[in-house]
Amino acid sequence: MISDSERLLSFCEKISHSIKSYSSKNRMNTTLDLKYAITKVSSKKNINKTLSRVFQAIRIKVNEELEVLENTLKKASKFLSKGGRILVISFHSI
Repeated sequence: MISDSERLLSFCEKISHSIKSYSSKNRMNTTLDLKYAITKVSSKKNINKTLSRVFQAIRIKVNEELEVLENTLKKASKFLSKGGRILVISFHSI
């Protein structure tokens, strides 16, 4: 029996292979090309959610958002008073 995490990994691999295929054929020039590469291997049922997640993941990587967050948190502790707290609010489910 295939677990949910294995099914998700398989789905992610299909998307990444499709993106790589489009890129290797020099057909990945616009965000519309990226959309086509994703929709080609995705079900129509949750396509908007899938597209949003892939575009978000690419944006997070390109902008190095996790690295920036990590560095900011490390530096922020220098500005805290003893016993101070840092609050981080994230609008991502990462």
